[in-house]
Amino acid sequence: MDSAITGTAAGVPFTALPPADSGPAPLVVAWHMLDAPASDAAFAAALPMREVPAWRVYLGMPMCGARMVDGRMDAIMALAQQDPLMSYLHAFVTQAAAEFPAALKELRQQLPVGDGPIGVLGGSLGCAGNLHQCDVLPVLSHISSYSDLRSGVLSKCGEFVTCR
Repeated sequence: MDSAITGTAAGVPFTALPPADSGPAPLVVAWHMLDAPASDAAFAAALPMREVPAWRVYLGMPMCGARMVDGRMDAIMALAQQDPLMSYLHAFVTQAAAEFPAALKELRQQLPVGDGPIGVLGGSLGCAGNLHQCDVLPVLSHISSYSDLRSGVLSKCGEFVTCR
């Protein structure tokens, strides 16, 4: 990941991997899992998608990685114990979905990706955040575990999807 670009877009941390020629190209946005690889940088390293001729941007999920409270899982576990559905799962998904439009706008300003359709990808709970954004279901595969990453799930990649 020598050519990785790290930064923030509207307060959301990201790791971006450029296409082979580093020039203008389509955009693929990915959200990581809550289990390993559980940060934008870890997901980029585990699933670099080098063969995809696009900018691949891995967004940090709320309360994970750089946004973890006190650098520990305690806050996340407290939410899970409080109410596993609404305080835990729903909170991640709604925050990731709510912050995405502003993050996408800033990514379009920071990277040479244009304003065309984007590809979306999510691992496990990260997949739920991208489904809120799309007019159609994403064709890019839902990655549900690290073993899926290693077993070639991405051979199913397809067309870019149109997002709101």
